[in-house]
Amino acid sequence: MGQRSFGCKRAIHARGGLARGLAFGLTAVLAGVGWPDLAQPVIAQTPSKGDLGSIPVLSPIAPRPNPPDKRFGWIAGTGLDAARRRLGTEMPTGRGVELGHVEGPPTSYAPDANNPRFAGVRFVLHDQDSPPSSHATATARVIYGPRGAAPGVETVHVFPAQTWITHAYLRTGSTQPSDPTVTARVFSHSWISPPNPGTPLVLRRIDHVVDERDVLVVAGVNNGRNKSVPGLLAPAFNAIAVGLANGNNSGGYTRVEQEGRCKPDIVAPHSMTSFSTPLVAAMAARLIEFADRTETPDDGRTEVLKAAMLAGAFKGQRWKPKPGKPLDERLGAGVVDVDRSLLILEGGPTPTGPSDKRYGYHFGGVGSGGKQHFLFRADQPLGECSIVLTWHRHIFGPRLERAALANLDLRLSRQTEDGGWSTVAESVSKIDNVEHVFKRSLPSGVYRLEVLRSSDGLLAGWEYAVAWRFEAPTDP
Repeated sequence: MGQRSFGCKRAIHARGGLARGLAFGLTAVLAGVGWPDLAQPVIAQTPSKGDLGSIPVLSPIAPRPNPPDKRFGWIAGTGLDAARRRLGTEMPTGRGVELGHVEGPPTSYAPDANNPRFAGVRFVLHDQDSPPSSHATATARVIYGPRGAAPGVETVHVFPAQTWITHAYLRTGSTQPSDPTVTARVFSHSWISPPNPGTPLVLRRIDHVVDERDVLVVAGVNNGRNKSVPGLLAPAFNAIAVGLANGNNSGGYTRVEQEGRCKPDIVAPHSMTSFSTPLVAAMAARLIEFADRTETPDDGRTEVLKAAMLAGAFKGQRWKPKPGKPLDERLGAGVVDVDRSLLILEGGPTPTGPSDKRYGYHFGGVGSGGKQHFLFRADQPLGECSIVLTWHRHIFGPRLERAALANLDLRLSRQTEDGGWSTVAESVSKIDNVEHVFKRSLPSGVYRLEVLRSSDGLLAGWEYAVAWRFEAPTDP
C-alpha cells in the first residue's frame, strides 16, 4: 500500500526530527547529561490596565441551529445535524480517511462485507479469512456506508485484537516500529481486556504510535456503573477512551500505568460502549478530513484533534468532576459535539498573546518551568467557556518500554480593577495528560489563559495543544 494522504505525511515529517531528538534527549537526561533548551515561542507581555485597548474584542458568532433535525435519530445529539445545516455541501464526511476496525475474537472478527449497508466500502483483512461477525457488523454499521456516521469512508482495515497488538500493527515486544504499510488514521476498538503482565507494554506501544504517526486510537470503556476501567485499551495516555452519554459505564479511574487517571475522555449517545465508541471514531474521521482540507500543518495533529473534540463536548447538568480531577469520572469531558469541534478547527491556529477568536486552538511547545498565555477581551457577558489542554506521553527505549510525561497545568484568570489578576478556574492534575477548565457563564472583562509547566528536568519544548470555545450567553 502507498503512503496515507498528505495531511498525515505532513505530520509524520514534522514530528520526525523532534522524535529522534526526544529519544536521545531523554536518555541523556536520565544519564545525568545536560540537554540544551529548544527555542521557545515569543510570549506577549501581559498588559497593564492602561493597555487594554491593544486586546481585540472577542468576535461575534452566529447562533447554533436549533432544534435538532429528528431525521438523524440518536446521533442528532452529537452536533452532526447542526454542522450539516451550517456547512451544507462543505460538511466533511470522512472522505479520504482510512479507518482501522479492531474486534476481539481471533477467528470471527470481520464485518459482513456483503451487507448492503456497506455499499462502496472496501474491507481489508489483516489476518486469516473471517466469517462475518455479528458484533463487528453491528459496530461497523455505526460508521460506514451511506447511512453511517462517516459515510465518506471508503477503506477499512480490519484486525482481530491479538493480531493488531502483535505482528500486524503494533508489534508489541519487538524492536520494530509499528507496521508502516497500514495507512489507517483512526482505529475503533469495541473490545476490552482486564490487566495482565503484558498490559504496560501494549499501552506504551499505543502511546508511541499515536505520538509518532498522528493516528487516533479510540477505545471503549466497560458497560455498567459497577465495573472498573478495563486494562486495555482505554487507559492509554494518548488514546481517546469513550463511555456513554447516560453515564452507565465503568468509571472511577485507571488501575494501570499510573493509577487514578481520568477515563473515559468523552462520551456518546447509545446504550452500549461497543456502539458509542465507533460513533466517536466516525466524528474523528470527519475532523481529520476537515484538517486535511485546510492544508494547515497543525490541524491534523493528534493533540489538536483530541483537544478540539474534548473542548467541543456538551455538558449536561450532571457533569461535575471531583475536586482535583480534570474530567467527570463517568462522563469525561461530556458528549461529543462535532459541530463545536469543527468550529474550533475553523477558528484555526492562534499565536500566544491577544486573540479575538471565540473558537480556536494553539499548538506549540513549553519548556521545563515555563509558561505561555493568551488574552481575551469580552465586552459583553459570555455563556459557556470550555478550554482543554492535551499533550502526549512520550515512549522510548529499544523495545519502547520506557515512558516520560511532562506535568502541564491550565489556569484562567480575570483582570481586576487594580490591574491584577484573579483566578476564575484552574486544572492542575499531577497525573493526567489532559487539563480542562469549564464555566457555564462568564461576566464581561479581560481574561488570561495560561499554560504552565512544572520544572521536571525533561526535554525542553514539550509539545501541547490547547483548544477553547467561548459561547454567546443565549446559546442552548
